[in-house]
Amino acid sequence: TKPNYVWMGIFFGIGCLFGLAAFTSLPFILISPAGFNMYFSLCSACLLTSVSFYYGPLNYIKTLFEKKNIMVSMLYIFSTLASLSTIFFKVGYLYSIGLVIL
Repeated sequence: TKPNYVWMGIFFGIGCLFGLAAFTSLPFILISPAGFNMYFSLCSACLLTSVSFYYGPLNYIKTLFEKKNIMVSMLYIFSTLASLSTIFFKVGYLYSIGLVIL
């Protein structure tokens, strides 16, 4: 319930590395969007975890699922899981591009 700055820094650093990898795979997004989807999804998940350690994980989870934030939280969870599913289940190219835009 209280901030943990060590884990916040670790996840922030890992998120920045995944962000750099997503940025370097950006020119190949039209050829293979799965690589960008994977790196960007992992980057955003690590950065979100970093923010949760800043506020305290339980406090942050409570604020994510408050009534005013529930729609945005569910959209984020759905789009991230859908993006990751395109990598593992080899879903269509247009579906992957659509999830990159979302």
